[in-house]
Amino acid sequence: MSGIVKGEREIREKVKGFYGDKKGYYLVTDSGYCLNIIHLFSLQPRIKDENDYLTFLFVEAKEGFFLLTQRIKDFKAGRWVLEKELIPCNPQNFSQEYQREFEKTRE
Repeated sequence: MSGIVKGEREIREKVKGFYGDKKGYYLVTDSGYCLNIIHLFSLQPRIKDENDYLTFLFVEAKEGFFLLTQRIKDFKAGRWVLEKELIPCNPQNFSQEYQREFEKTRE
């Protein structure tokens, strides 16, 4: 992903919840950090161990681009974690480019 990602800022905060109201859709972390969601999609790498794996959520927000993870262990979903902010080389079409690059890692 080095060709499309200029940098990353680690965050690693647990997500308190996803919420929606007439102003929009957003997520809030335990510390109160809020992302106003524009677009999101899930990303799933190959699952090597069905009893313990990570699933990913890519979020395009007014505040930037972010990657979340959720651990699935013994068929139970853990809390979402806001892992990091992704700083794109070019914000235009970054969501689609990131999804295409991620899919290549599954091949």
